[in-house]
Amino acid sequence: MGRNLNQDRLEDVLQTIREHDGQYKANDVAKELDLHPQIVARLLSSVDDHSTDLLYEDDRGFLGLFKK
Repeated sequence: MGRNLNQDRLEDVLQTIREHDGQYKANDVAKELDLHPQIVARLLSSVDDHSTDLLYEDDRGFLGLFKK
């Protein structure tokens, strides 16, 4: 059994990534939202299952969303 996903936090994380596309790493997102980095890591791992957005991480660790 897993933890219940907080949809509001997930949307906040995705919105922060949208605003800073390709400029923030996971730790930067955590600092921006005043969350523990492990919480952000758990949310990022669940993006594929709970969101229609496609998330990517480049070779240097910066996060972004695929554009259609």
